[in-house]
Amino acid sequence: MRPPSSLLASLLLLSLLPPPTLSFSPPPTPFPRAPVLLQASRAVDSFSVDGQSGYAIPFWKRTSHTASGADSPASLAADVTTTLEGRRGPDRTLPKFSVKRRVKILDYQHLWTGEDWEKHISRSRYLRHMLSFPKSRIVKKTQPMLAVLIVWSLLANAWNAFLPRFAVRLPLPVVALLSSFVAFVLTLRTNHSLSRLLEGRLAWGRTVLLTRDLSQQLYAYLYPVNRQLALKCVRHLSLFGWLLKSRMRDEPDADVIGTMLDEADAAYVNRQRKKTVAIISRIRQVVAFEVGRGTLPDAAHKSIENNLLELNRVYGMCERIRLSPIPPMYTRHTSRLLVFWLFSLPIALSTSGLSCFMTLAVTYCAGFMTLGLDEISMQLEQPFRLMPMHQLSGAVMRDVADPFVCPPPPLAVEGEGGCNGDEAEGGLGEKPSYWPIDLG
Repeated sequence: MRPPSSLLASLLLLSLLPPPTLSFSPPPTPFPRAPVLLQASRAVDSFSVDGQSGYAIPFWKRTSHTASGADSPASLAADVTTTLEGRRGPDRTLPKFSVKRRVKILDYQHLWTGEDWEKHISRSRYLRHMLSFPKSRIVKKTQPMLAVLIVWSLLANAWNAFLPRFAVRLPLPVVALLSSFVAFVLTLRTNHSLSRLLEGRLAWGRTVLLTRDLSQQLYAYLYPVNRQLALKCVRHLSLFGWLLKSRMRDEPDADVIGTMLDEADAAYVNRQRKKTVAIISRIRQVVAFEVGRGTLPDAAHKSIENNLLELNRVYGMCERIRLSPIPPMYTRHTSRLLVFWLFSLPIALSTSGLSCFMTLAVTYCAGFMTLGLDEISMQLEQPFRLMPMHQLSGAVMRDVADPFVCPPPPLAVEGEGGCNGDEAEGGLGEKPSYWPIDLG
């Protein structure tokens, strides 16, 4: 049986048509991921994410870093200078009483110099501290509570003086017994707050050390084999201090990110939930890329990975201090015990036969000492509001940039030109322009 002529014509027509092309668009990525490194040559570095054009921005198309093409230590120094110039002066994220202060006094919010230490240990410190007593920060903080305590003392003395039949009597030894508990609770709380401050300062000191050591490793091991990726890593690393500071104080950081990174990396970092961790992840990606190519020694790889792990631990330590205070139950109990003791003190002093004036004076001094110590412990409980993170972030940026901007001279090895073939960058030029910028 022969097929109908219409069917044969349809089959012939279909055979002449071009085959259909099926196109599938990749699904949108639910989470921002680091741009993938595509190495065309050692001098060129471009990016893409799963074939999408969102991060497909060539490395040499910088908007603010360099206009001549590939990155260089000179453009790195220029961008570090721009960043530090933009944040010159006092830290605006400090409490208002520290920013508006006209006369410089010794505090924990700035890095000290030799002159500051000499002033701190001078014999005239007692006179200086007493003259500055009316302007004391602790006096201003405790003044409302002290005013209430003085009013209560006046009322208690007036009640016992004008209504002797209904006078309230409290033996002084009872209050003295309670004072030991007050001293113990305040001491324990203050020690805990000081330990938090010490832990936070050690974490930032560790940050300065690790970033400086990691930058030297990147220059010694990665820069000779791939300069562009090494400069990329050091740009990310220079932001570690600023991003950690912004995380601890909820400070905007888009300015430093846009200055130090290109558009692709800046977009990636800005969209991250934890930008400091994204910096570590980006550097680790570059290191893994070079290890896969076989250009990075195993010893250097392990050392760099150890430093990156330590930076992760430092960030976790700072997050723990910021997110976990001293248990509020302990703070509430301390406040209640302190109020009970202070309100019972003027009654006990009046019962012991002390005059009204002396009762007010002793109550005021006891209240200032105990309430002041409690206020100090409350401020120390938040160490990142007191630490000189502004200057420390600038120190991190300078220390990270120095190995690339001020490299050591090449080694004159017999029969060879130098240690890395880069004799023109022997560190014999002028001092970088970002060195004298004052951040304090």
